[in-house]
Amino acid sequence: MHKLKFFIGFWLMACLLPAKAQSDWFSKLQEDRIAKNEELKNKTGGPLTEETKTDFAGLRYYDPDNRYNLTAEFIRLKKPKTVWFATSDGKEKEYIRFAEIKFRLFDKSYSLYAYYSTKIRMSAGYEKHIFVPFKDLTNLNGTYGGGRYLDLKEPDDDIIQMDFNRAYNPYCAYSDGYSCPIVPKENYLNIAIEAGEKVLFTHEK
Repeated sequence: MHKLKFFIGFWLMACLLPAKAQSDWFSKLQEDRIAKNEELKNKTGGPLTEETKTDFAGLRYYDPDNRYNLTAEFIRLKKPKTVWFATSDGKEKEYIRFAEIKFRLFDKSYSLYAYYSTKIRMSAGYEKHIFVPFKDLTNLNGTYGGGRYLDLKEPDDDIIQMDFNRAYNPYCAYSDGYSCPIVPKENYLNIAIEAGEKVLFTHEK
C-alpha cells in the first residue's frame, strides 16, 4: 500500500509540474506585457506621441501560445563575423554574427542567426545579450512590416530557450525618428509566427 501511494504521488507530481510551469510562464508573460504598456504610456520622450497616449489602450498581441515557446539548438559559429545592419534612418550599426539557432515548429525545421553588439554587452546586465531580428509571413498581415525582434540570453551550453511570444516591435513601428536595424534576409522565416506583438494601429496591415 505504501509503495502504491508513493507511485500515485510521483505520478501526480509528474502531471502537475508541467501545468504549474505553464501557469508560471503565462503569468510572467502577462505581467511583463502590462509593465511594458505602463512604461510606454508614462515614458517622457518615448516612441508614443502625446496624441497616441491619449487613446492608448495597450499594445496588441497574439494570444499567448506555448507552442511558440521553443527549446532550440544553439550552434556557435567557428568564425564569427562582423556585419553591418542597415537602419531605418539610413545609417549602419555594427553587430557580430556568432551563432545559429536551429529549431522545429509544427514539424518543420527552421534556423535564425544570432547576433550581439559589443557596445551593448559592455552595459551591466547585458554581458550575454543576444539580438535576433526576424521577418515572417505575418509581416504586413497583422504584424509590423519591418519585422520583429527577440532579445535572448546566451546559454552556457548548446541549448537555448526562444519564446516567440516575446517577439516585439522596434520603436520605428510606433513613430519616426528612431534608428532601427533592418532585418537581414538571412533571418527571413517562411512561416507565419502568430505569436508576440502585432501592429499597434489597427488601420495598418
